[in-house]
Amino acid sequence: MPLPYPEMKASGNKWLLLKDGVELRPVIEKVICLLDPWFEKYKIISYVTSGYRSAESQLRLIQNVARGRGIDKTRPEILAADLYGTTQYEGRTVPVWAPAWNELLVSGFLVNPPIRTELLKSYFHPAMKKTIGVGTVINLSTHQLGLAFDVGGSGGKDKTLKDELIVIEDAFTNIPEMRSITPENINNCVHVTCREDL
Repeated sequence: MPLPYPEMKASGNKWLLLKDGVELRPVIEKVICLLDPWFEKYKIISYVTSGYRSAESQLRLIQNVARGRGIDKTRPEILAADLYGTTQYEGRTVPVWAPAWNELLVSGFLVNPPIRTELLKSYFHPAMKKTIGVGTVINLSTHQLGLAFDVGGSGGKDKTLKDELIVIEDAFTNIPEMRSITPENINNCVHVTCREDL
């Protein structure tokens, strides 16, 4: 679907910039463009750190974070995992990447699976303020649907997401194309979900 305003290209933004490698879809690109003047208003240069993710890129994200957090030491199969490979886990067949993905959740790094999957272990979800139980089906990320992007906590006066959150919260009531915003403190970003019906 083309942008409603073809001249809107996030590559032309001056304040809300794109990190190298960020993939866009029309729905999120429009919102990123609409946010640029809000970042100008606050004089904050910030970065979109993640946009559209395919199932494969979601798996690569899980692999990279698992490696960075040392989970690959106890779950070495994550390093060579593919989307549809399987392994045995407590007597049942699960995606080969699922045990390491679940360890990330338990460690506090929240990331959706690359394909719809059941939880193998419970974990606490801080935004929901509750424990998500074993067997709960976790759906795809809105990134994979082309409806979400993350703004990293690197602009403004500090390196947290505080400045970016102030800007995005101010813009939220004025940009109806934004469906929701979620501060992700552990990931140091603000997750923005967009409406595809506008």
